[in-house]
Parts: sequence; C-alpha cells; structure tokens
Amino acid sequence: MKQSNFIYCLVLYPIAVILLFYYSSSYLSTNSNLLTTYPQQIHLSFGHNKKHSTSVFLTFSVKKKTTCTLEVDDETAIYNKDLVPKELKKNFNSNYIYKFEIKNLKYNSKYKYGIQCGSKENAYTFSRSFSTNPGLKDNVNLLVLGDWSTAPVGDPGKIKHTQFPKPNVLGALQEESNFTSIWHLGDIAYDLHSESGLRGDNYLNEIEIVTDHVPYMLVPGNHETSDSYKQYRARFNMPGPAQSNGLYYSYDIGRAHVVVINTEFRNGYKKEKELEFNKSMFYKQLNWLKKDLEKHKQNREARPWLVVMGHKPMYCSTNKHSYMIQRVCELQAPNIREAYEDLFLDYKVDLFFFGHLHLYERSYPIGKNYKVYKEESEFYRKPKGPIHVINGVAGNIESKYVPFNVTDTPLKSTYMISEPLGYGILSIVNKTHLNYKQIAFGESQFDPADSDLWPTRRVIDDFWIIK
Repeated sequence: MKQSNFIYCLVLYPIAVILLFYYSSSYLSTNSNLLTTYPQQIHLSFGHNKKHSTSVFLTFSVKKKTTCTLEVDDETAIYNKDLVPKELKKNFNSNYIYKFEIKNLKYNSKYKYGIQCGSKENAYTFSRSFSTNPGLKDNVNLLVLGDWSTAPVGDPGKIKHTQFPKPNVLGALQEESNFTSIWHLGDIAYDLHSESGLRGDNYLNEIEIVTDHVPYMLVPGNHETSDSYKQYRARFNMPGPAQSNGLYYSYDIGRAHVVVINTEFRNGYKKEKELEFNKSMFYKQLNWLKKDLEKHKQNREARPWLVVMGHKPMYCSTNKHSYMIQRVCELQAPNIREAYEDLFLDYKVDLFFFGHLHLYERSYPIGKNYKVYKEESEFYRKPKGPIHVINGVAGNIESKYVPFNVTDTPLKSTYMISEPLGYGILSIVNKTHLNYKQIAFGESQFDPADSDLWPTRRVIDDFWIIK
C-alpha cells in the first residue's frame, strides 16, 4: 500500500507542478498587464475660468501604452473621452502621460470622475471626485507649502545630500480639512528628474492620496529648471497663457487674485541654451505681468486681495553659518527685488509667499525704499506695504552641511523665524478680512522619520490683514 502511494505521488507531483506553473504564470501575466496599464500619479489642478463656467485639469500616467477613457458624472461637462498619450522615455522612466481638461463646469460644485485603462478583458477602473473653484464667494481657504519631498531620505538624486531618514507633512495633510486647494511654492520631489524620473514617479504616486481629489497648484522652483523645465512642463498643467507653458500664471479664487511668478528666469544658468530660454521667458513674463496687474486693477472692487507667489524670496535673513543662505539673501534676493518690487508696490500687493529657504520667516509690512512698518504684529489695518512670508518647511533636508537654523541676525523687517515642519492656511474671509495661520509639527526637520506629526499640530503664527 505504501509503495502504491509512493508511485501515485511520483506520477501526480510533476503534473501538479506543471499545472501550478501554468496557472500562476497566467495569473502573473494578467496582473502584470494590469500593473502596467492602471493609471498612476493622478493629480488635479484648477483650469481656466470663464464668466459662467470653469475647468479642471486631470493628469495621470501609465507604464504601457493603452487606451484610457474618462467619464464625468455630468452630461454638460466637456472633455475628450479618449486621449492619445504623450510617450516620454528619456528621463521619464518610460511614462505615457495623459492630460485632460474638463470644461464647462459649474463654480463651487462637486463632480465624480472615472478613469478606465486597458482592454475590456483586463480593464482597470479608478473613480474619485473633485470640487471646482468656489468662485466669487467668501470664506475660501488655500493650503500653502513649499520645498516638499516625500522621499524617505534627503534628496536621493544627489550623493552629497544627506541620506538619513527624515519626516514630511504628507501624513498631516491627510488629516487636515477645510481647504480648497494646495499651493506648492516650488522645489518638487527633489527632483522630478532624479533617477531617470523614478523620483518624480514615486513622489506623484505618494501624494496621489491627496491630489486625486484636491487641486494641486504649482510654482516652479530652481529644482524644476533642468532641461528648460522639461519634467515640470510634461507632468503638470497650470492655467496660464499659452506662451507661459504653465511656468507663470494668475488665478481668481474667492475674493483674491493670485499671481504666480517664476523667480528663476532672473537667475543666471551655466548652459547657454538654458540662459537664452530664461532670458526670453523673463521678458515674456514681465510683459504679461504688467497687463495682468492692470487688468486686476480694473476688477479690484470684486476681488480686493492681491496675493503673489514665487519661489525665491525678495527679503530673507542671512546666516553667517550657511553659504547657501548668504548667497540667496545677499545676492539673489536683491536681484529679484530689482526686477519686480516697484511694480508690485505700485499695484499694491497685499501678501507675498515664497519658499526656497527651509524655514518659516514672516515680515512686518515693507514699503518702498525698505521702509518697515512695525506698528502692529498680528492685526494689520490698512497696512502701508505688503507682508512677506517664506514657507519652505514641508520637508526636505538638503544636507548636514547646509544648516537651516534660525539666525541670530534677522532683518529689521522680520517679525519671526521658525524651523519646525509645517504649512500654512490662507483664509480669504471676505472683501475686508484676510487671515493667515502657520501650522507647525514636531520640533525640527531633523525629527525621526516615523514621527506621528499630527498630535504635535499647533499654530505658531496667526495674523490678519484688514482693509
């Protein structure tokens, strides 16, 4: 009996192995196909505004060229249901990027959308919802952050940069509520092009948990300039004029007009091709900016708040312990002021947001010829100049050799400097009141990478501008 069982096993075992191999190979093949055709890196951004309608951009990638279709739960929405992707191989980790603009949407409305990629037999379906621009209404909140990486260590694309674990604010963002959109003040992923684009892929997949339903608005920074912003232009859509390639734009939201400028056009680059590109774009941006500010001036009664966002700051406190901060604050900031400050003061900008330095620094109102108004520090009633905010603390450690500690020699215009991780909430309350809160987490950017940041959430700065 034992012998017959042994023979029985000898006969069946090879058959079982063959069957297992066949079905597992079939399963892996089918699911491998799904893995290469399902939509990844999904992110939304606000599109173009019209008098009675608005639009939203939807962007995503797949790893294998396939047919993808979009469905929106409103028959009045206008969009291309099927779109041929742009194939990006060099420094894009072989992505096929799909871009849709969903038009004819109502302001202050919620829509459901669905994406389906692949053949009917192996289709992958993804569905989410989004809310449109709230339009001309009160109580609109924008979440503002800068210099954000979700990599588990400091910039993995540069060996000289710190390679030990670090925290970032992604977990906290998932807990945060009551904001219409995220406004990122430049330096994205560190870097989009690192590791042949893999870092950009990973970053967009990691933040997808937020950006697949919340519009993600961008300001280009110096880490996006590679190859004349090739990665930035390919991966994102922003609502600017056609000539801008999304590198500068303005947007009406709530009672505010938000202007996004590219501060990198004003800084020199070693490569002749990039130098020519930036010089040309600087003058295009400047001409557009003058027209945009003048147009808003004619409509300022409806949207009295003028907010400007850029990457490199106009004012910042230097630090004798950091060559990088010295270079930014003593060389680059004056260059940016020379290019733009008089124009912005003439059009009475209310508030500036910048990043680049991995600190939070906020100024008193600053007028022409660097006149500082220190009469108030939390409630600014008809201030005589704009307030400058640097918010570069979303989470990236440059290097242990590039300290971003609080300087002991702040500018006379500086109200406060802080170094913990964080982001801000800009509340456009109504036509006469605007509020900003800086929210901090943990003790510093060198906190343990696995820190649970949310329980440490606190407001470290809170100010009002009152017209």
